[in-house]
Amino acid sequence: MQRLRSQALQAFESADYTAAITFLDKILEVCVWDAELRELRAECFIKEGEPRKAISDLKATSKLKNDNTEAFYKISTLYYQLGDHELSLSEVRECLKLDQDHKRCFAHYKQVKKT
Repeated sequence: MQRLRSQALQAFESADYTAAITFLDKILEVCVWDAELRELRAECFIKEGEPRKAISDLKATSKLKNDNTEAFYKISTLYYQLGDHELSLSEVRECLKLDQDHKRCFAHYKQVKKT
């Protein structure tokens, strides 16, 4: 697992996101609840143009980590980019429930609320 993890990180750093996803898939079959690796795989999915898969991983990390405002923010922005403004608004509200002073969430909330 450690070897696979280092290979995944190396692939990510060299912008080989497809290989990184493959390594991370193998690790996450065993380490299902590893939030850090799920976040890394979500970043790979975003870079590969697979936002729905990224959302799936980010939703899991939002439950695995307490007060994970960053995950809610990313989910909200991904939904916004996909054109689903209602889900985007719902996720950004979750972010603001955790931290009312989160600057990026609040700015994104105002943007989504207007549309």
